[in-house]
Amino acid sequence: MFSLLRRYWLVLLTLAAGASFLFFAGSAYALFIDVFSNGSNAFNADTLNQPTSLTASGGSAITLNWMATADTYASGHRVFRSTTTGGPYSQIAEVTPRTTTTYTDNPASGTYFYVARAFHQNWESANSNEASATVSSSVTVSFGASVDSYVRDDQTGNNFGTNTQMHVRGAGSPLKRAFVQFNVSTILAGSTINSATLTLCLDEVPAASAQGKVHELRRVNGSWTETGLTWNNQPAISSTVTGTIVVPSTATCVTFNVTSDVQAWVNGTTNNGWRLNEQNEGSGGGNAKYATRENGSSSTRPKLDVTYAPP
Repeated sequence: MFSLLRRYWLVLLTLAAGASFLFFAGSAYALFIDVFSNGSNAFNADTLNQPTSLTASGGSAITLNWMATADTYASGHRVFRSTTTGGPYSQIAEVTPRTTTTYTDNPASGTYFYVARAFHQNWESANSNEASATVSSSVTVSFGASVDSYVRDDQTGNNFGTNTQMHVRGAGSPLKRAFVQFNVSTILAGSTINSATLTLCLDEVPAASAQGKVHELRRVNGSWTETGLTWNNQPAISSTVTGTIVVPSTATCVTFNVTSDVQAWVNGTTNNGWRLNEQNEGSGGGNAKYATRENGSSSTRPKLDVTYAPP
């Protein structure tokens, strides 16, 4: 409230507390204006919530995952990395939009520590929890079969462990199934299997009735030996199919992606190898003969190629 009594020059004086006085030069009267200070914008400290539940998994690269900031107006998240726990951290990525909550980092070998922050325009949240992981150099190794054989239902007590071929046949009498196993114990427990490929080679052109049939690979659940395996004592197999191939019309090699199986073995699951059989046994598929480890051609013997990152 004020009363203006005379018209004179005006002088405005603002005090540090935020109140202002308006003086009229040449007059004994003054105008008092009560002004409230707006203060500084405290948005970054008070409003933007940080991301939560940050995790990091290592190997040949480091994969980060987190839960997004609860503030839906946030632009996204920034990822920070350090070589020591607790920082100092350096920004390595800006991930947008807010709903994207994963990032893959590819630093050199070593152990790294990470935090994430939400951001909006020029504001950032506080740090998330810290997560750490280790990058290890990848190693590629090739294994030959340690044991292999096959069984047939018309010779239920016979063993074929020293044969140079292992047969798969889907036609009834005889049904034939192949078994193969690799010793991967030299891969350190805790390693991350980046890829594992099983290669089997047909030692001769498959029978015409076998061509185009589907052969499936499954993990074996029980133990067996190369010179003791028969139709009568063959072990049970997994209910999950590891992979399939379509039998070709030439004597060539086929491959199976067995990464998940090898990872399970490295993690502690018992390794009993695989069984290969026609997917629809009894459907009339003829002989397909795969080379075994005893085969005279080393290039056609069973092979397992594994690329992994040590712990």
